[in-house]
Amino acid sequence: MNSMRRNLAVLLAVLAITVSAVVLATQYQVSPNVNSPSTIIQPYYAILEYIDYINTTKAITLAPGQSITIQAPLPPGPGYVLDYVEVSINPPSPAVLISGSNLMYSKNEIGAIVSAYTTSNSLSIANTGNQPLNETISVTYVFVNEEYVALNTSASSFTLSISVPDSTMQYVTQQVIMLSIPNYMPFEIAGVSLPNGTTLSQLISSWSPLANYIKIEPKYMELTANGLPPLVSTR
Repeated sequence: MNSMRRNLAVLLAVLAITVSAVVLATQYQVSPNVNSPSTIIQPYYAILEYIDYINTTKAITLAPGQSITIQAPLPPGPGYVLDYVEVSINPPSPAVLISGSNLMYSKNEIGAIVSAYTTSNSLSIANTGNQPLNETISVTYVFVNEEYVALNTSASSFTLSISVPDSTMQYVTQQVIMLSIPNYMPFEIAGVSLPNGTTLSQLISSWSPLANYIKIEPKYMELTANGLPPLVSTR
């Protein structure tokens, strides 16, 4: 397997992230008929994900029987789809009822809803008690733009450039970029560097907080774009 392994280089560009990816196409024999076997080349793909988090917090007052609807905003850009919505309630109250489709709850020891999670784009929060409720609700909307990147087999290593959208546009709170290679593929990430030759390992050693925003493994890379210093952030 080592002789078949290809290096996957990852390159960061100033004001944008450039990722390099490589894959080996599998060749195998099929026989349309006994006398004429054919070679089929099956390409592999890396998975590139842009994950945008939109965080909001607001205070609400609900009269008895009153409800409000939490509605996801428009996607932060083309190609993004809503992954999930998560709502936290502070302070939790047994009188708070959260309803909607595809809901999961987290409750405390007295049965009050602490948080709720849904893959739908809306949910309702209601006061089922007989007293007004003053609550602080924190809502996280998570949008994902997922791409399948075809990987080349013509060289032992090569670079694939991918621009990262500007996370400061619109209302995005945090942007995470993930690149992953399925474990069965005989390839790995060889390195991550800027166009000027600076590697991410050098950046981490010179600025320790970077370790919280960069994860690099043989088959996986994750960058929190807006947590990086100006040299490698998107804006």
